[in-house]
Amino acid sequence: MLKVKISVITLIIVIISAILSTNSLIINGQIEGELNFRSSIINSFNATASDNYFNETKDPRYYLVNRPLTLLYYPNKGYPIITEYSKPFSIKVSAPEDTTRWNLSLVSDTTNVSLSILKTKYDSERNQWVIEVFVEKEIQGLFDLKLVCSAGNDYQTHSVKLVKKFSYPFTFVQISDSHFPGYAPDINTTAVNLEVIQKVKDLNPDFVIHTGDVIDGPNTVFVDPKTGKTLAAEVQLKLGLWALDKLDAPVFIIAGNHDFDKSNLLPDDPEEVWNKYFGYSRIQNFSFLDWDFTGYSASFEGLSEYFETSLREHLKGTSNGSDVLYYHYDFKEQATKILKKYHIEIALWGHEHRERFFYSQGTLYHCQDAMFKNSDSFTLFTMESENIFSVKEETFNTSTFKIENTNEIQTTKTPFSTISTLFIFFSAITVHMIKKRKKKTD
Repeated sequence: MLKVKISVITLIIVIISAILSTNSLIINGQIEGELNFRSSIINSFNATASDNYFNETKDPRYYLVNRPLTLLYYPNKGYPIITEYSKPFSIKVSAPEDTTRWNLSLVSDTTNVSLSILKTKYDSERNQWVIEVFVEKEIQGLFDLKLVCSAGNDYQTHSVKLVKKFSYPFTFVQISDSHFPGYAPDINTTAVNLEVIQKVKDLNPDFVIHTGDVIDGPNTVFVDPKTGKTLAAEVQLKLGLWALDKLDAPVFIIAGNHDFDKSNLLPDDPEEVWNKYFGYSRIQNFSFLDWDFTGYSASFEGLSEYFETSLREHLKGTSNGSDVLYYHYDFKEQATKILKKYHIEIALWGHEHRERFFYSQGTLYHCQDAMFKNSDSFTLFTMESENIFSVKEETFNTSTFKIENTNEIQTTKTPFSTISTLFIFFSAITVHMIKKRKKKTD
């Protein structure tokens, strides 16, 4: 009887362990195993300077891309604007109230167009100028934004995209967890990230959303050759910005824990570096036709009370069409609370370094795998209309999304209920076999 007990219990443990250890993605009935890491050993690179591991400083755009925010607050390279060229739009500038001699222009490889200023207004509460501008020429494309005024000058790359007219369908790509420049123990993330960037660029999406962990932070794969210590967060971010600029698309970038959290291994404060290049706001929001997109940056500490209130206030006003919420991870369960209170049709996040895709309680959830895991680690969304969109060869209609419905579409997690059922089932078999064995013995 003891042997029967041991063998059955062992069988139960093996089956449950196999279920729990499975990390697969089910797509259209096919199961794909966990993506293999693609790694390049650091010895294959000859570092000559702490900011020149990939010859990025030889790129003419490197220094333009890596100009910090000095005056321009919005739009910027991590929070761009997309608008029709026939319509005016606003630019926010952090400059003194006595600033004059405004000159704003859009710059590309082939174009340098001055923006006509319709009106200016100073916001004393925020110490910002709001400048309404207009493009007199019928031009389309992605542009850098250049500012010259009495308070100084600023230059933000890929900050303005002009289109002739918004129309369906439109597309966007989600990427996440690039972890520039490397990931322990020996993964050169930049090499694979650049492959992802090229593939996304070839898709020519209307915009890209990066859901956090742009940098790795306390990284030991690449070190400063001058000191032998971890690369500064600022050096890592500048590398990432240089690479993301190659998408040639507007990129909406929010921060994750690696972008914010301090470390004794780092010579600088990542959050201060983030503020230097992206500003102090933690909330992004923009609309594309009937779709409202809202994103927020947060570390393990989550959003401050001030920004959480701002986020809620914004979501109260998004009544047109469908809503998309993008964030790095559900720190402090803030995203969960938001999703319960407001009807968000699509939730996008990263952090977990695996892909998850499921539908629950009226929301389609998508967790994006880390960029560096595989050159196909990105997801294309095609928005067909106000309610219909396609992703991963599946088409969804948000008008049919019901809050009481909890049907999972795709997931990499085995539901707890399934594990519980299997455990109860095999426990029952064990008890039955033990009783049967006991009767025979008696």
